[in-house]
Amino acid sequence: MYVDSLEKSIYASQIASLLSLPIIFEKENSIIDFSQNSTEEIEDFYLNLAKEKGVNINYVILSKPFAYSSIISSLRNGFIILTNSSNSSEIKEILKQKVSKLNSFGFLFNNSENILRGNYLLLIGIPSFEVEDPVEKLKFLGIIQVSDERDGDKFISDIPYADINEDTYLDFAIGRLPENESLASLMFSRGYLDTNKKALVASEYLYNDYFSILVYAGGGMLNARNVAEILKEKGYDVTRLVERRTNHEAFLSQLSVEEISKFILTYEGVKKLLSKYLAGALSTLLANVLLFVKGSQIAGEALQTYLEYDWSSFGENFEEVLYYLSQKQETNEQLTFDDIINIISTLWPNPWPELTRENLIKEMPNASIIYYEGLGNGSLWILPNNFRESNDILSYSFWVQQFTNYQYNGSKVFLPEDIPLVNARIVWDNSDFAAIGEMKDKFLENGAASFIGASALNYAPFSGEIDSRFFSNENTIGKALVYALNSFRSDWFAWDPFDLTKPGIKKKSLLEFFLFGDPSLPKEGKVELEYQKILFDCKQNCELKVFIPFNFSITNGTLEYHSKENLVEEDEPIIPIKRFVYYLPENVSISEENITVNFEEEIVENISLPKVKILSHSNYAFETNKTKGNITKGYKVRISKTIDNRNEVEVIVPMISHNEENNSATIIKNVTISLTYSSPLDFDIKAKDVKLGGAAQIELKIFSRVFDNATIYLEISNSSHTFNFAFNESLENSTKE
Repeated sequence: MYVDSLEKSIYASQIASLLSLPIIFEKENSIIDFSQNSTEEIEDFYLNLAKEKGVNINYVILSKPFAYSSIISSLRNGFIILTNSSNSSEIKEILKQKVSKLNSFGFLFNNSENILRGNYLLLIGIPSFEVEDPVEKLKFLGIIQVSDERDGDKFISDIPYADINEDTYLDFAIGRLPENESLASLMFSRGYLDTNKKALVASEYLYNDYFSILVYAGGGMLNARNVAEILKEKGYDVTRLVERRTNHEAFLSQLSVEEISKFILTYEGVKKLLSKYLAGALSTLLANVLLFVKGSQIAGEALQTYLEYDWSSFGENFEEVLYYLSQKQETNEQLTFDDIINIISTLWPNPWPELTRENLIKEMPNASIIYYEGLGNGSLWILPNNFRESNDILSYSFWVQQFTNYQYNGSKVFLPEDIPLVNARIVWDNSDFAAIGEMKDKFLENGAASFIGASALNYAPFSGEIDSRFFSNENTIGKALVYALNSFRSDWFAWDPFDLTKPGIKKKSLLEFFLFGDPSLPKEGKVELEYQKILFDCKQNCELKVFIPFNFSITNGTLEYHSKENLVEEDEPIIPIKRFVYYLPENVSISEENITVNFEEEIVENISLPKVKILSHSNYAFETNKTKGNITKGYKVRISKTIDNRNEVEVIVPMISHNEENNSATIIKNVTISLTYSSPLDFDIKAKDVKLGGAAQIELKIFSRVFDNATIYLEISNSSHTFNFAFNESLENSTKE
C-alpha cells in the first residue's frame, strides 16, 4: 500500500491493518496507491471497508499527527482524526463533524451494540479546554460573591470533548495519552500485563480541627473507608494506610463503670454466648462492656477510633479472655475496673498501618490499585504528623492545635522521587492539582497504566461521591468514569456544610477530573469473558439477548473452575454464580414476565463439592441442623431503582446444583438471558402561552433510527385543561401540524 506523506500513512494504516498489507513509501510493487487520494477519500475507503468486514467502530483517536496513533487504532479497530489546531473549540467542531460521519455509516452512537460496549475517545497531544471556574463566577442567594482563589478563576478540562451534544452529560468515555511517544506506548502496553487483586488505600482526615472531622463524619478517612469496602466486595485484598491520632488505651481509661452501666443494661446476644463459660452476673457485666465499646464507635472521640482500627479483627483473642475470666472465677475474685480495661484491650481490634513515607514505599509495588485521599499540591503529598500531644480540651496546647495547621504543616511529605516502581492498573489521587503536577508524571513513568486526578482544587465530599461510583460500576476505567460523572450529575446534593455558599463546587467537580491512559482499559488485568455473545435489536420492541458461558473441567472426580463470585452458605457446598446487570433507559419499566433465562445443562455423577464450615478460633467446626427448602427455579431476578431513577435488572444464576444423596451435580454450561421491553422517549417542553387562534411551532429532533416507526403521544395543557393526541408514523423527515 503506497502513500506519499506521513499524514496519509497514518490514515491508511487502519486499512492496512484490516487487509494485512504493509505500507510502503515507494510506488513500485504497490497493490493499492493512495498518492492521488485525499485524506478524506482514504477515510471513506476505510469506513466502507470496515462496514463490509463487519467491524464495529466505537473508538475515536483525536490526535496531532503522531505515528503511534495508527498502532492504537489498529489494536482497537479505531477511527483517527488528525489535527494541528491549538484551538480547543475548533477541534471540537472537527470532532462533531467526524462523529456525525461515523454515525451515518452506522458506527458509534448509531450502533446498538455500543450501548453495552461503550464509545471511547482518546486524546493525544490535543489541548484541553480552559474553563471558567464556576466557584468564582456564581453568587450565593444572588448577593454574596464567593471565591476560592487558591486556583484562580480558570482551570483546564478534557470533559467538554466527551459531551458531543452539549447537554452536560458525557457521551464518550474519554482518556488522554502524553505526547511523549515512548511513555505513551509504555502506558498503552501496560494494559496487557497481568495484575493481582491487591489494592492500597491511603487516607488522611484532611481537617486539622476535631469539629470539622465530626461535621464531615471522618472527612477523607470516611471516603477512603467507603472505597476500601467497595474494593473488598469486588474481591480485592485491601491494604489500608491511615492517619493515626487516637490512643485507645488513653480512650479506655476515661471510661467508668457508671458510664458503662448508664449506656446499656443488657446485651442478650453476647450475654448468651458468654453464659456458656461464665456465671450469669459476670457474663451480663462483660456483655454490657463489649456492646458499649462497639456502640461508642459512632460517637465523640471514638469516631476516630472507628476509622483507625480494623474492626473485623475485634475479639480475635476471645479465647484468651475466656481463660482469663475462668481463672478469676476459680479463685472467686471480683472483676475490678482494671480487669475490664485489660479484657477490652485484649479484645481490641488491630490498628491499620500508619500513613508514612516508609509504608507507602513498601506497599505501592504490590498494588494494582493505588488510591490516595489526602492533602497535596500536584508536586507532593503532605503527610500527617503524629497524633495530637494533648487531648485536654481545657489546655492551651489543645486549642492551638485546633486552629493551626498542626497536623499538616509540611514537615512530613511524600515526593515524586519517593515513588517506587509500580505495576498499578489505576492510580487515583484525590489531592489538589493532581492532574497537572509532577506526582502524576512520576507515577506514569514508574509503571502506572492509568492515572486519575483533578486539575484544580479538589473538594473531598464531592470527589468522594465520584470515586465511590467509579470503583462500584462498569468494567473499563473510561466507562466507569462516565458512569460516575453522569450519575452524580443527576443527583442534586452532597453533604458539604462548610461550602454551602459555593454553589459552583459540584459543577466544578464534574469538569476537573482527568483520565490519563487508555479509556477502554479493563479495570482488572485478566477479565473473565462473562458475555460470550450479545444481541441487541429494537424494532417494535427492544430485545436484549446475552449468552454467558461457564468454563470448568473435571479431574479425578474434582470439579475445577474459576469464579469471581460464589454462593457461600454454612454447611452447604460452595456454588459459583454468574451475575448479569443491565440498566434500562429512563422511564422504561420491565416485569419478570419479560425476562427469560434458559440453560444448557450437564449432569455429572460421582462428584463431591467442598462445604463451608464455621470454625472457632481453636479450629473446631460447629455442627448445624438445617432444614432445606425446595427450590422453585434455578435463578433469581431483582428489579430495583437506581439513584438516577432508572430501573436496574439483575439476574443471578447458580451454575451448579448438587444432589448430596446420589453424589451427583447438575452443571450449567451456558446461560441465555433475554429481556424484552419498549423504550419511550419523554420530552417535557415548557412553552409560553399561545393566544386563542394563535400558533406555536416546536421543533423536535431525534437522532436515532430505532424510532423510525413510533406511536407519538402528545399532551398539551395549561392550569385547567389538558388535551391528548396519539398518532403513528415514521419520524423521518416528518412534520405534524
